[in-house]
Formats: sequence, structure tokens, C-alpha cells
Amino acid sequence: MIIIISTVTSLAGVIVIIIALIIFLCRRRLRRNRARVETTTNWELSREQVEIVKVIGSGAFGQVAKGEVRNINGIKGQTLTVAIKMPKENASASDREVLLSELYLMKNPKPHPHVIKLMGCLTETDPLLVLIE
Repeated sequence: MIIIISTVTSLAGVIVIIIALIIFLCRRRLRRNRARVETTTNWELSREQVEIVKVIGSGAFGQVAKGEVRNINGIKGQTLTVAIKMPKENASASDREVLLSELYLMKNPKPHPHVIKLMGCLTETDPLLVLIE
């Protein structure tokens, strides 16, 4: 009888620890997603500013297109040619997360002559677009 009670108590303790770990990981992920959204707004462009000219390549997670962006950095009349990274049409949620993670990394470093420059992004509506020089 004592063995059964101690086994049940040990099992309950393990379940409580697992639930606490799941709650911790969910909260951590939620905080990361909030931070990602907050830092994205500085780079967010409107769909009217971006024109996809043609798809020039594709890979495992997405495709790259040649495009143009207008009125970037508040300069009216200016049009720049950019590369646009985007998920494929049938992309899964994890493919979208991969591109969002890449976007998050590109926003953080200081400009360097050997690193491509992030020009902007469109994350609030689908399809997700990442504009690079």
C-alpha cells in the first residue's frame, strides 16, 4: 500500500513538473513572438509601395523575386530595385517561421559592407515579403 501511494505521489510530481515546463516554454515563445512583431514595425512597408517584377529563383523554403519599392524612407518619387524573399504558395507555417527568423536576424546587425542590407518587410498580411538590397 505504501509503495502504491509513493508511486502515485511521484507520478503526480512528475506531471506537475512537466506542466510547469510546458507553461514556461509557451510563455517564452509568446514573449519572443511579441518582440519579433514589435521590432518588425520599424521595417514594415505597405503593399502599394512594392511591386514584384518576376520570380528569379526558388529554394527549399521559398522563392526570390526581382522587385521594386517606391517611396522608401519617406523619399517620394524614389524607386529602388530589390530582391524579395517570400514563401512558396503552398508553404507551411514552419516555412513561414523560418523566413520570419531570418528577418529577425537581418534587422539586428549593424550595417556592414559584406552583409546584405534589409530594405523592409511586409508581415502584417500574406504573403510575407522580405525586401533586401
